[in-house]
Amino acid sequence: MDVTGLGLPVLGVGSLQILLDQGNEIDWFDSGFIMALAALAAFALVLFVVWELHEEHPMVDRRLFESRNFTVGVICLMVGSMAFFGTVLVLPLWLQSYQGYSALWAGRAMAFGGMLAVVLGPVVGANRRSDPTWVGADERDHRKPGGGCVSLPKASEPTVRFITTVRWMSATQRVYRYRLVGDEPMGARISQLPVARESYREVAAQVVGSQVVLDLYDCETEHLDDLPWVRETLVEAARLARATIVQTCFHKFSPWGISGVIVIAESHIAIHVWPDKKYAAIDVFTCGSDLGLTAAVNYLAISFASGRVVQRSFDRGGHA
Repeated sequence: MDVTGLGLPVLGVGSLQILLDQGNEIDWFDSGFIMALAALAAFALVLFVVWELHEEHPMVDRRLFESRNFTVGVICLMVGSMAFFGTVLVLPLWLQSYQGYSALWAGRAMAFGGMLAVVLGPVVGANRRSDPTWVGADERDHRKPGGGCVSLPKASEPTVRFITTVRWMSATQRVYRYRLVGDEPMGARISQLPVARESYREVAAQVVGSQVVLDLYDCETEHLDDLPWVRETLVEAARLARATIVQTCFHKFSPWGISGVIVIAESHIAIHVWPDKKYAAIDVFTCGSDLGLTAAVNYLAISFASGRVVQRSFDRGGHA
């Protein structure tokens, strides 16, 4: 788990939140406390970006944004959340100032939508039999593709319906009157769930595994043609990677050379050794994301006394 990647945004966003909450009360940047919070927030967030770019298993995997559906979904969730939570903040004041609601009744009017999301959220998230994109719409959204908003390719239709729902939610004042709160489109409260699910669907369909190819050149170890040593070294690397070993198979060629494979529950680890060239080729394929490949790679490079290590990583599977 990327603990540092989790802690840095907590520190940065937390500092920024306190800054925005307290800034108006203590003269903003004329206050040393606010200046310290601003510096801490900037440092933590910048360090978070740098850390995620170099972490082997980052909290935020930037490769996800190579999927158009995921990228558009994230943008729409951001814009929709800003519109939604902005209205949540303003509406109680509007109800009290212009509709004559007391603080109690304004709270009751807003609480209904919150309870609806709590009750229906698990249902929407667990429902895999029906198309979740229709949850974020009402009857007007079904009349034509894209909810009458704009026409985008199929991959982006969920986000189009989400934008349409947010537009209705923000522009139609009648849904915020307590006596008509039942008329509010259900998707206005829980549309974030299907949009998030649809955003990940394409990503999940694309990647079925990861492959690491390791080339060890100029290996100076004396055991390049020693089959028991090669086998034990690869087994130890698998253990360091926290892989679950199922079976091993190694073969020594004449006059020299060794090939072997370790079948692991996550997939396999294979090696081919050319002692005459002082070269070893290692291939690691895994369907799991929690393997400690860095420790295994470092162990292999040291064990084989490699003078030059070349490592390449690939995502496997998905659409051609």
